[in-house]
Amino acid sequence: MNVDGLRTALKGLGPTPSALELAEILWLAAHIAEDRQEASVPAAPATETPLEPKPPAGDDPPPDPEPEPPAAPAAPDSAERQNLRFPEDEEDDGPDPDALVRAVLVQNARMLGRTLEIQRTLRPLKRRVDSRRLVEVDENATADRLARIRDARVPWLPVMVPAQERWLNLLLLVDDGPSMRMWRPLARELHETLARTGAFRDTRVLFLEGASVGASPGSTSRDASTLIDPSGRQVTLVLSDCSGRHWWSGAAQQALLPLAKGGPLAIVQPLAERLWRRTAAPTSVGRLLPSRPCAPNSALTFVSRDGDTGPGPPAVVVPVLDSRPEWLADWARLVGGSGGPQPASVTWFRPGPASAPATPLQRERELTIEERVRRFQSAASQPAVRLAAHVAVSYPALPVMRLIQEAVIGETSPGHLAEVLLSGLLRPREGSTEIYDFVPGARRRLLALLPRSVAWHTAHVLTGLSDAIERGSGTGMDRFRALISAEDGEASQAASPQPFALVNPAALRMIDRRAPATVASPRPDRRSRPAGSRQAGELAGRYRLIEVRGEERDLRVWDALDGADRVMVKEIRGFADSAARATVKRRLEECVAKSRQVGDGVVRYRDVFESDGRIWLVVDGHGGEPLTALLRSGGLAWRFAAEIGRRLVQTLGACAEAGLVHGAITGDDVILTRGGVLLAGFENETINGGPADRSFRDPARPAGEPGSAAGDLWSVAVLLYLMVEGRHPFPPSDEYEYAAASTSRAGPLRVPLQQLLRLRPELRMRLPEVLSILTNLSPEPTEAKTPSRSREPWVSMWGPPGSGKTTYLSALNIALSRSSESWRLVGVDDASTGVIVHTTATLLRDRRFPTGTSSINQLRWMLIGHTQTTTGRFPRRRVIESHQITLNVLDPPGEFLRHGPSAETGKDVFDRLAGSRRVLYLFDPIREFEYGDTFDYLRHMLIHLSTRIRDAGDFAEDGRLPHHLAICVTKFDDRRVFRTAERLGLVSYDPTDRFKFPQVRADDAPLLFDTLCEFSSGNGALIRNLLSTFFVAERVRIFVASGVGFNLSRTAGVFDPDDFENVIPGEEGGFRIRGPIHPIGLLEPLLWLSGAKQ
Repeated sequence: MNVDGLRTALKGLGPTPSALELAEILWLAAHIAEDRQEASVPAAPATETPLEPKPPAGDDPPPDPEPEPPAAPAAPDSAERQNLRFPEDEEDDGPDPDALVRAVLVQNARMLGRTLEIQRTLRPLKRRVDSRRLVEVDENATADRLARIRDARVPWLPVMVPAQERWLNLLLLVDDGPSMRMWRPLARELHETLARTGAFRDTRVLFLEGASVGASPGSTSRDASTLIDPSGRQVTLVLSDCSGRHWWSGAAQQALLPLAKGGPLAIVQPLAERLWRRTAAPTSVGRLLPSRPCAPNSALTFVSRDGDTGPGPPAVVVPVLDSRPEWLADWARLVGGSGGPQPASVTWFRPGPASAPATPLQRERELTIEERVRRFQSAASQPAVRLAAHVAVSYPALPVMRLIQEAVIGETSPGHLAEVLLSGLLRPREGSTEIYDFVPGARRRLLALLPRSVAWHTAHVLTGLSDAIERGSGTGMDRFRALISAEDGEASQAASPQPFALVNPAALRMIDRRAPATVASPRPDRRSRPAGSRQAGELAGRYRLIEVRGEERDLRVWDALDGADRVMVKEIRGFADSAARATVKRRLEECVAKSRQVGDGVVRYRDVFESDGRIWLVVDGHGGEPLTALLRSGGLAWRFAAEIGRRLVQTLGACAEAGLVHGAITGDDVILTRGGVLLAGFENETINGGPADRSFRDPARPAGEPGSAAGDLWSVAVLLYLMVEGRHPFPPSDEYEYAAASTSRAGPLRVPLQQLLRLRPELRMRLPEVLSILTNLSPEPTEAKTPSRSREPWVSMWGPPGSGKTTYLSALNIALSRSSESWRLVGVDDASTGVIVHTTATLLRDRRFPTGTSSINQLRWMLIGHTQTTTGRFPRRRVIESHQITLNVLDPPGEFLRHGPSAETGKDVFDRLAGSRRVLYLFDPIREFEYGDTFDYLRHMLIHLSTRIRDAGDFAEDGRLPHHLAICVTKFDDRRVFRTAERLGLVSYDPTDRFKFPQVRADDAPLLFDTLCEFSSGNGALIRNLLSTFFVAERVRIFVASGVGFNLSRTAGVFDPDDFENVIPGEEGGFRIRGPIHPIGLLEPLLWLSGAKQ
């Protein structure tokens, strides 16, 4: 062989060697020992080694042939290994009939690396706070109580304390723009990693589609502002490359701006940091200082390296993060409020449409391939340059790039992969989302970047990918489709020209479990795997199916995973036509939307979508036990049945408010969990027409007619009867016989059951009446006393612990002193005067809130003043009316209002409350969202109060309480309450007020109260029903107030809508008052109550 022949042979194995390299090769070959030559592997015959390999697909033939990656030397067990090739689009002439292949699923590499470090960095967020709903037994305190009780016959109760729960909720928003589809695996891995940390109470994943959000891509969307958490205990992470059309137009920023103002929000960028300036959210580098733990973005202070503080309000600063642990650690300390200022890269969200982007430069097209590669090598990170060069050795498909990144490069940051894809050296193949082609000449130039040893032995990449696949075979990672050569295969699809990995038989059996590697495997049947995804076992790029739980004719139920959460997926099929399918989907979408308005009494419906001619419904896994399983052992005690019935009726009331109807509730639809009772199966009527057992269906419902709330109440009555009697109320026949519904074990439930199980709907008991009876039957009976009527106007103050009763009393004196109508508050005795003096000084001098009430305070004041009214038209007359009102204000601690007379020091509080006839109830919406126990306090109070009024025989004409009730919605100065009223259009301004303070008129206050109740805990319908059941509507009025008022602008001295909060976190914990105190709306409820006629 001459020199030219040697040069040609070497060219087929890699880049063309230079003259110096050729001389060194010849010198080295002449000095190799003969024994080394004999021990070397014999070369393959010349006829099997092509001297001019075929250029890779997608490259235009350059003047010199483009080198293909050389074949790897044969490994000792290469005869036993199978080539893995990537599937390609079929050529025009179809696949080669001699190239038989079989499809297998190969596990993919992770996009998110160092997951354990990420979980460790989130430790500052692993705080626990008292739960607002769950309680647990304090064993030490209970043991201490038992030790103090000497008489064993004395009944005792365990000491219950609030259970501990995680501090924060996490909302992960995944951008659904066209450029974000390749980052879906990163979204799943990020969700799974964050959920498994245990740092968050709840982890939700939603998709950002333009200016709205949805549970999955293409599903029903809603406004992003509905995700705001008024409690401020939600952190939001947005996974986005900020490069979609909705980012450049400003729609995405406007949609996310309310979330940034309502809580911590950050963007997780999959792109490399050097590429962020080319997106619609360019960043600045500096430090962020939070004003308090879990501070919203509007409360963050930014200082750049140059000392610049940014554009300032109304723009909101938003941190931008990389997915590496170092970035997430800084963000966790920022949210946790620990460690002072944190380094951060930030962008800004500004109200209004985004400014038009500058015209993009066109010089990129003028660069030669050499200039492009040199620019990429100088600007990109070193891992990205190495990754691009190794991809040139292998096959440019996205799953193969991820495997190279993990197995060969050793770097798993998604930013490095993004640098390669956006380098301008690759272009996506038409019709494919995973396969890329090198631009002409790019592969040759990238191969030149590798050292000679690596380019010469391409087995370095092939072996690395093969080992990575064999190590991960059979694991639960994401998978992609690959092809293997097999004699029992089919000529079904074209494959890549060269393999990207080799696998041994053991690994192949783990990859393809349907049959051994030596046995022909049948072609995968699409019907045997879930539809709607390219990857088996996956739905909508989010839900991972595990196994089939049950199957009927047109329904299949799957156990599945949504990240780390276990869910249930219902696969609905067998539709007559597309119209029937569309009708079912529309009804299920309505069911999902309405169930979200009900609250905690129903199971959580996550998603509904259509795919491959089927409808998929995703329901939360509840981990409870159906009532049917409990009833298999016989009936229940009537007290236990009444408690279950009360919770079901409460849920039905909330469902009626939301317009949600079940149709027919069976024992399988009632789920008993550790936290309470859940109602499920709202989709049954739509899917299969309801239960087969017609004894749960209202007999008054005509055939073919939809269900109703009255029919659901009938189903609950049947369940109540079944619980206490252990059998159905009617025999299994076509005719109902009322006489068959006899009761022997129902106890006090006998009368309501007979009233509920009447065949004529107009004779049945209504839902509020049922709830009232079950409520009175559920708690322990109390010993009633006859209340005594007070001869003086007696105003009783209600409110849970921490609702601000003491602050209200102290702020009232300040409000009277600031009034222009010369009001004075005079204490009748020394105790009342001392309370006013002390609490007022605490507010004005110390700028802090008074301590809560710890005993029953009965305060007596004289409220002296006058009011002015104008009457007549021509002429107008001003009438001055003097007032001298005696106020006896009963201020008990909030705990007494819940636990009732069982508290030793508060056993007479309900007697005094029954005799007051005037009630001031403080409703703190911020506290209600935190604890959600307003309904519990009201319920307990009204039960004991009704007992005493009943014994006194002093009910109103229609059987309701004779009291007047003034509901005072407090903390109007809080940003969340004010913004809610502003969003509802309820805020007005008095033109005569020199401070320009906002207000909510009395006729608009009920709408704000209903919205805050419903939005905070989902108990709004229950609270409204409770008030309408116990009070006369004309004797209830709602007011909106604030004890400290709004902060005034330092320059103008008036209300500033952009900076109005007057309560901020204190330096030593807690809260402090920021500026002067201007109470709002405190006097009006007392004036209304004092003028109420009994």
